[in-house]
Amino acid sequence: MTATATYTKKLTVPEVAAASRKLISAAIGIFQYLNIPEPKGGFEVDTLRNKSGDVTGIQIRKPGTSGNADTMRIMLKSGSQPERITYYNDVGGGQPIDPERGVAGNDPSQTHIPLSYRGPWKGLPKWWTGG
Repeated sequence: MTATATYTKKLTVPEVAAASRKLISAAIGIFQYLNIPEPKGGFEVDTLRNKSGDVTGIQIRKPGTSGNADTMRIMLKSGSQPERITYYNDVGGGQPIDPERGVAGNDPSQTHIPLSYRGPWKGLPKWWTGG
């Protein structure tokens, strides 16, 4: 699962809307592939970019929010890091979660989840599960 995107022009509002729909469709496909329940009550998807402006993944969040709290990141392979998922709770601006324990993890080996992982997905954000 590798993707590369290069944008050379400013997008119009309809083009941005179409791109957003594609990102949301991709996110739903990823949820199904990984056995992650689809968020209750809707969600927003943003692209993640590095300092050079290259797309490094997507971030899924509760509509109208910002920052790391209550988000999920699906990241592309970069350097020695494989494709992976990280999700955050709402404590202190967002702590990365260990999905097997459902609590904040102490190190990336617990919180950078490979795409081969199929659950359990403990500690998903409360808005995600409808709680």
